[in-house]
Amino acid sequence: MARPDSSALRQGALIFAAAAIVLATQAPLQAAEHDKAGAEKRAESPHQVRLHFRLPEGMTWPAGLLPEIYPDDSREAVRQSWQPTNPRTEPTDPYSRGVQPAGPATFAFDMTKTNRPFYVAVFAPGFLRFFEAGPFQKEQFKNGELQIALPKPAVLQLQFHPGTATTTNLPFDRQVVSIMRMKSRNMYYWAAYRKDLPLGKTAQISDLAPGEYRVSAFTHPKSNVPIFPGTEARPVNSGRYFEDEVLTLAAGETRRIDFHYAPPDLNVYRGQRTAVVHILRRDGRPASGLKVTIGYCDGHYSPIPVFSGDVPKTGEIVLKGITDRIPSFPSMYRGYVVQVAKGQHDLGIFRFQTHSDAESFTFRLPLEVGDLDRKSVV
Repeated sequence: MARPDSSALRQGALIFAAAAIVLATQAPLQAAEHDKAGAEKRAESPHQVRLHFRLPEGMTWPAGLLPEIYPDDSREAVRQSWQPTNPRTEPTDPYSRGVQPAGPATFAFDMTKTNRPFYVAVFAPGFLRFFEAGPFQKEQFKNGELQIALPKPAVLQLQFHPGTATTTNLPFDRQVVSIMRMKSRNMYYWAAYRKDLPLGKTAQISDLAPGEYRVSAFTHPKSNVPIFPGTEARPVNSGRYFEDEVLTLAAGETRRIDFHYAPPDLNVYRGQRTAVVHILRRDGRPASGLKVTIGYCDGHYSPIPVFSGDVPKTGEIVLKGITDRIPSFPSMYRGYVVQVAKGQHDLGIFRFQTHSDAESFTFRLPLEVGDLDRKSVV
């Protein structure tokens, strides 16, 4: 077997070494060119921006919690997802799915997905609920970052007192509280729904964002507690008590609410005023012979009976010795409720508006109530 030429081997080694040097030199150049191309591509593609929450002293952002980012047309859907009856397993809006943690209370997301004004929300039971800020636009980012100050949660302390009753003779076996975040006077979102309220003990809710809330306490009557005679249309039961309060909570505020049970007072409507209630048909004739009921809303029970009977031939029901006091509870049923007994049609509500001894109030029947001459209807 022939032995390899040593000079040829040396020459081949030199060629290999030179090639290795060339390749080693080209690798960083190619990597640099690749990074440059990638940077240029990123400059042309959606860029990442940051969202940073400034937390109050003593608050720590929970691990795994992502804020929600959504446009105006998704606000209602996102808010509805916060309801206890609508549990969710994923973000409700596509914008939120692009949010990634980028540091303590800091998050990154793709700005091109938010080319419209957007809102930012935090809803995390035990940390902070019902916080929403916005709308924001891309012009509000400074150096690629938007900062939002997170408020310190408000605290509600609630207690239900049995009044003069003892725990052995209470007409109810349970008391609960519901808390609503008010959207408007008659629209709200649940913050708590029929949460048990231990008797004589303080319940605390400490994760509410600043804003307006309605707090309602209810009792559940024992099965053997009867309703008061004459209240069959809208039963008055001493075990079915309720109490409402509307309040505005400030950031970091602690507010205490004490609910006090009191039994029904069937004379609560008594006073010094006179109301003349006119019940008319659609054509203006007196609705004589029609049975109606009139009740007073005291803010704690179903309407307390004031009148029950047929409308006189004149169409006038005169109520003497009644009060003009209007309890300060948040409900549309504040004052005296006039109702057609058959079918329980509400005709309306009246309240005294002046200081005169007597005031008049007029109600007309809806088309489906009474013996209206249908031929006169066009």
